[in-house]
Formats: sequence, C-alpha cells, structure tokens
Amino acid sequence: GLNSPFDTWEDIITYTDIGRYPNQTTTGYAWGTYTANATNMDQINTTYYWSIYAEDSHGNSIEKIYHFKTRKSLYVTDPSPPDGAMDVPLNPLLQVTINDAEGNSLDWRIMTNASGEWDVLDNGTLLDGNGTVSVIPTEMKLLDTRYWWSVNITDGEEWVNYTYRFTANTELQFNIKWQSNIGDIWRASLVDDLNGDGIKDVVQTCNGVVALNGVNGSVLWRYNDSD
Repeated sequence: GLNSPFDTWEDIITYTDIGRYPNQTTTGYAWGTYTANATNMDQINTTYYWSIYAEDSHGNSIEKIYHFKTRKSLYVTDPSPPDGAMDVPLNPLLQVTINDAEGNSLDWRIMTNASGEWDVLDNGTLLDGNGTVSVIPTEMKLLDTRYWWSVNITDGEEWVNYTYRFTANTELQFNIKWQSNIGDIWRASLVDDLNGDGIKDVVQTCNGVVALNGVNGSVLWRYNDSD
C-alpha cells in the first residue's frame, strides 16, 4: 500500500518558540531534536510519508519530506551467529526467530552453501507463524573460512529469504582439561573434538569414562572397567 504525499496531511505535533540563533542577543538556540509519535502508521508492507515544516519570525521557511516502508508480514530477527560475525566456533548453532504479523501457518527452511551448493539443513512448519528455529550444521568445519547460511519462509502467499554470513575461528579454541580429587572419588574432564566434526565433545571420568556431545549432551561412547 501507499500513503502518498498527495493525500491529506495530518498535523501530528507543533513546536513553538523553540529559540533564536546563537549570534543573537536573546538566549536560546534554534536547533535541537524534536520528536512526534505517530499512531496511524500501523499497516504492514506500506510506504508512509512524513514531513517537517519550520518557519522563523521573519517569514523564512523550509520543508522537508521523508518516507519509509514498514516491513512485510513475514520477517526474521535475532540471527545467531549475527550477520558478519568473526571468530565463530566451527559448526555453530544456527538460530533465528521467525515472525508472521498475521499469525498464519508458515513453512521454514534453514540452508547453507558450505558444500559448494545450497543444501537444506533443516525445515519445518510453525502453525501460528511465530517461533524460534535452529539447527546444528556438520559442514562448517574449516578454520578461518567464511560461511553463508539462509532462512527461507513462506505462508503460501508471501515468500521471504534472509541470508547471513560469518567467519570461523582461525584456530581451535580447545582442548580444555581439569581434574579434581573429591574425597575418595577422582574426577576429570577433557573437552576436545573427538570425531572431527568441529563440535566440542566432553570426556568425563567418574566411575568409568563417558564421552558426551558438547552441544546436546548425547552419549557418544561409554567405558566402565567393571563391564
């Protein structure tokens, strides 16, 4: 839609006697920040025009016209990693918040071209059009490499795509070890990439040895000398 400058203009707010120029004897300054809160610019995907008119006591005046466009009903916010992020861990959690101002059911896809062509990492449906979606990739495992990923959403009528990029770490930021003797129990942990997928896995010793996926905590393997 278009709220054009040829429609009837509506006064939102008026400021009077805002001051004089600083080289005049009367104190006060004819500049500053002035605001107005519009309440009728509430339609999605619509271009709105607004203007400012100023006139001094000598009849000199100036008018400026500006415009902006409100976002579409479908939009994505809070990408993680943020667009352009640096020193991001390998195979990071890719996550966004999806919004549909009209609350329609929509389909979404998270994609990446890490393999050289665009592949779907995960997809699904948000019945009310709003929610946070995420996926852990397995192809983003090269250090000091720029990766692109995108989010595609559609409600069957409208379609939008958002593309983001980040640069992976220049070096692995682990391994991490600690150990402690608590009473008669010896505990130790090691953080390392056990299977080369770029994910920090955790190896813990306590009544045996267990290896856990560092992202979701699932058991990779377990060893107990009593087995």
